[in-house]
Amino acid sequence: MGKLHNNLVFITFSQVMELCYSSSKLCFCLWCLITLPSHAQVVSFKYLIEQTPVTKMPVYKYSAGNIVKIHMSFAKAETDSNLRNSISSIKNGIIDRIDLVYSRYKLNDSFDQKKLNTQRLKKLYSILPEVFNNSTAQWNIIEQQNCPDEDASKLLYHGFVFYLTPPTEIIKKYYIIDSVKDLLGATSEIDFIEKSIKRGTEKVDEKYIPFRKKVVKKKILDTTYSGKYYPNSNILYKVGVMFKTPGSKEREAEYDIKTRYIKDTILVKNDYHIGKFNFAMAGLRDSSLGRIFDRNKEWGNIAVVQDVTASMYSFTTQLFVWRRMQVDRGKINKFVFFNDGDNHPDGPIGKSGGIYCIESDSINLVENYAYTAMSRGNGGAVPEGDIEALLKAQDQFRSINSIILIADNFANVRDMQLLSLVKKPVHIIVCGVTNNKVLFDYVKIAQATNGSIHTSEKDYPSLADSLKKGPVEIGKLNYMMVKGKLTLVK
Repeated sequence: MGKLHNNLVFITFSQVMELCYSSSKLCFCLWCLITLPSHAQVVSFKYLIEQTPVTKMPVYKYSAGNIVKIHMSFAKAETDSNLRNSISSIKNGIIDRIDLVYSRYKLNDSFDQKKLNTQRLKKLYSILPEVFNNSTAQWNIIEQQNCPDEDASKLLYHGFVFYLTPPTEIIKKYYIIDSVKDLLGATSEIDFIEKSIKRGTEKVDEKYIPFRKKVVKKKILDTTYSGKYYPNSNILYKVGVMFKTPGSKEREAEYDIKTRYIKDTILVKNDYHIGKFNFAMAGLRDSSLGRIFDRNKEWGNIAVVQDVTASMYSFTTQLFVWRRMQVDRGKINKFVFFNDGDNHPDGPIGKSGGIYCIESDSINLVENYAYTAMSRGNGGAVPEGDIEALLKAQDQFRSINSIILIADNFANVRDMQLLSLVKKPVHIIVCGVTNNKVLFDYVKIAQATNGSIHTSEKDYPSLADSLKKGPVEIGKLNYMMVKGKLTLVK
């Protein structure tokens, strides 16, 4: 377990977490004794100062959108005293962009603007450390130049401006579920294909659909009661005697049987199927998830872990569409759907709940499990409990080789402390990637489990092995191992 020194046993934090996870009683005691370490800072001050170009303009103008300001004093790294509402808004929103704004005017020639910018970043970290765990937000450094003297400079804005996307409102969850159901339509493959084709403005080439309809003759036997009854006696039967009533011994009724044929439509495998499907024909503007699955046909004996919180509903729909179009649904039939924690969102780390597991080839059963998970979610903070869901999949489906995590690129992972307990490779499909930046947490999960990262455009397999050889570029961001730790670099 650990090292023995002077009759004391020292164990690592990951070993402590493993004990906690396996024993609820010990977990309670240890939670009383220790505090979980916070997220390591992902975006460093040096990285921001050196990597972000300075944009110069006469006076800073706010862009349209939902903004929150953290004001700072002129030439100082001091904030307003009452920031409770601002901090709450930032924590509960999705950060799209952060502008660090200052004026060019210097009180003296020895003034160092980069040093002050660094001090302001440190001050922001002291009140909002989670901001520096977001590797996808766009940072801008803005220098205002219309400031000929100190008085003019003091009239300009100094500090940080956050541009936020509010999280999807919880009140919309039932509307979202109904929208998914409406888009998917009937549960039979024939009805679904017909509905998909009718939605389109152009003909769907049959080679893009794994099934095809075939019209066959179906044999129908029509039986009509003749009004007569057979005798129970073999002698009378042989001479052709028939009765008009069943009698006390319940004679067998005679039926006239006629054979006829009708046309019927059945579903057969399309031998020319090339493994693709036109998602636009199914009413979906985005088909990234389907493309990723089609690019990785070697995936097998896996469990799919899907975030079904409100912001992910379009990707949940994509998963269902892709799955309905598969000839062999048994290849991927283990699913874990998770929300924010049912009626108690953002519960204790590793114990939040709101996780629903199912193993089935059935369209209805799997989709209904997902709808149940969606309907029981009641919102919460933006970060999600992805690791708890991965551990549930690992425990529920012990024979799997690896796990696919369909994750929200706008949501940090709130339970990264449990990552060392994940023993299966995790292949992460990152949804909602903007500016070609993948959230650091997902890169870390893939690296730590020797898994992979998958975006709509590209796959990054065997990430741990790749990082051992040197820096790895994922989208617009570069990563490398520095003293054994995954680090964001220039």
